[in-house]
Amino acid sequence: MVANVGPISLSGRMVTFITDLFLVQWPELVKKYSNVECVGASRIILPTVGTQFSFDRLVKAVDDAFDNSLVDEDIFAQIGDSQYKPRNFNCVDFFDRCLFERLVQKASSVISHAGIGVITMALENRKPLLVMPRLRENGEVVNNHQVAIAKRFSELGHILAVYDAKDLPNGIHKLKDFIPKGRKTSPDAVADRIGRFLNSLSKSR
Repeated sequence: MVANVGPISLSGRMVTFITDLFLVQWPELVKKYSNVECVGASRIILPTVGTQFSFDRLVKAVDDAFDNSLVDEDIFAQIGDSQYKPRNFNCVDFFDRCLFERLVQKASSVISHAGIGVITMALENRKPLLVMPRLRENGEVVNNHQVAIAKRFSELGHILAVYDAKDLPNGIHKLKDFIPKGRKTSPDAVADRIGRFLNSLSKSR
């Protein structure tokens, strides 16, 4: 295991080609090198904006909360094609799904847009999630479906939600003690219903 905060040393990079397991302490190094796993001493808050659109409003709001000493944990963020570059925490534009799943598992909590994918992953890993939905009026998404998703999931106790950047600091404060309610899904029932529908189509021909 290496302790470098910045780039892995030359000898370290050479070792990555011949080892089965190479451990680092800082999550940003996982993005830069293959066959590397992060086992940092402290857990992180993981802000993520998804892969389809940038979300500068969320990235800046998290950065501003850090400025105001409202965040007392390390942050490692995925910011997409953001024009805003955070001052207070490390970030990457994108990472693959495998790395995303590993970071969610290690995170103490997640901050995100109200995409159903990240909501589902946070719930599956029992991670506290604070969402700020993208808004159509800000040109962040084509309609306000994320607002509806955020309201429904927050009403059910699965997530915390804020709808304005000025409310994000209070949401982060609540996130520390938030315990999400589990969500029961019925994939087998859905699969069975689809199967019966397809069978009915084949019999009607």
